[in-house]
Amino acid sequence: MNQRHKKIVSVLLRACVAAVLMFAVFRRVGFRTALSVLGGVQMGYILAALVFYFLMYLVKSLRWRFLLISQGMPVGLWRGLSIYLFSSLFGAFTPGRIGEAIRVLGPAREKGLYAESTACAAVDKAFDIALLVVLLASASACSLLSRYESLVLLAGGLAGMGALAGALLLVRYLGAGNVALPGCLLRLLPKAWHEPLHEQPGRLLRAVVDCVRRVWVVGGLCTGTFWLLHVVCHLLILKSLGGSMDFGYLVLCLVLSSIVEFLPVTICGLGTREYLLIYLFGRVRLPEALAVAFGLMNLVFTYAVTAAFVLMAWCLRDGKQG
Repeated sequence: MNQRHKKIVSVLLRACVAAVLMFAVFRRVGFRTALSVLGGVQMGYILAALVFYFLMYLVKSLRWRFLLISQGMPVGLWRGLSIYLFSSLFGAFTPGRIGEAIRVLGPAREKGLYAESTACAAVDKAFDIALLVVLLASASACSLLSRYESLVLLAGGLAGMGALAGALLLVRYLGAGNVALPGCLLRLLPKAWHEPLHEQPGRLLRAVVDCVRRVWVVGGLCTGTFWLLHVVCHLLILKSLGGSMDFGYLVLCLVLSSIVEFLPVTICGLGTREYLLIYLFGRVRLPEALAVAFGLMNLVFTYAVTAAFVLMAWCLRDGKQG
């Protein structure tokens, strides 16, 4: 079985696991019960959430543009937003790195800067992971958690921060030594890029360090702003369904949901996220049907709303070019 067939089988297996888990979720909660919660949605809160959702992606695309500019690959505002939205939408349907590859493809082809464009995508993702582990450690102070749960979250967050710091130091060390890229890293990239990157030993690693050095302040500010918008957006979604939650506990729910979505078990965390939300909502005595409805609204935003924003950004991009 070649690499392409393995990827197809992997996607199909994840889709099957997601279908089984969602079937089990609806057997537990009741499909009609979850739909009844969705049927009572308050559109005023949804419209406000749409505004914050758009601002979320605008901020993320700006962070990516700053990274590209730092490596000599400027991209227009609306073009950058349309690419970022499309890559995020495509990544939600497929294993995440395929979406990242789409984000890298345009700048790499136009400038021939394969190493630099790949580094921008890698650092862009690293900013999100870095804030996740920081928030995970910070969430350990939530008063609604037991002492044991707080210690687990704190240990996980500190371990994640240590792993990221160690990875950055290793990348810096390998890049300074002008060594060739390890095979495990090359396998994460499109085959068409392997030869150019083989001819530029250490260039990708040095570009990663350079991206962090040049953009860490503005990148950190963009990442923090994105997460604030992210939390407010989901708070509005929760209120639209008639629910409410402590702000700090909602941050914890969103952080754990994001971590679950990273796990290569299902597509976009479908099913595993819903079971996690059922557990977390139950801890604060919120109905299971509300947890499932909240998860389904996340799906609507991830796919339908993002697709609508892709079309809008694409039209604006074409209008600006015209």
